[in-house]
Amino acid sequence: MGVARGLILGCTLTTPSLDRHSRVAWSSSCPIAELHRYHGQRVTVCGLIIVSRHHMQQNGQPMKFISICDYSGIVECEIFAAAYRLYGLNTVRYPVVQITGEVKPFDNQQGYTLEVLRVEKARVKTPPAFIP
Repeated sequence: MGVARGLILGCTLTTPSLDRHSRVAWSSSCPIAELHRYHGQRVTVCGLIIVSRHHMQQNGQPMKFISICDYSGIVECEIFAAAYRLYGLNTVRYPVVQITGEVKPFDNQQGYTLEVLRVEKARVKTPPAFIP
């Protein structure tokens, strides 16, 4: 049994948890482990939501933090108020999501987060065409 790289909250996520979503087109987006190559750029990733928490911005508007994982790793995503109003429901509607956002490096350059612009249902694999 394989284990997805990364440890969060003291427990590991095994690949069978991801394998339950075998119809997801995992290869249609940037692997989370490759995000470090795209600091300051817009990317699209796909991942299983493993942690979710609500928060209030300084101006009192709601926002949300989610952590998602794919077969390569885990990333924390910040969904600020404007994006949360438009796409927040998708974070509870779909267990696996496709996220478009900007990779924001930490000030110390020792990591990064994904500032979310859009959250959608994950793409699914297209079945092969039937050829008689």
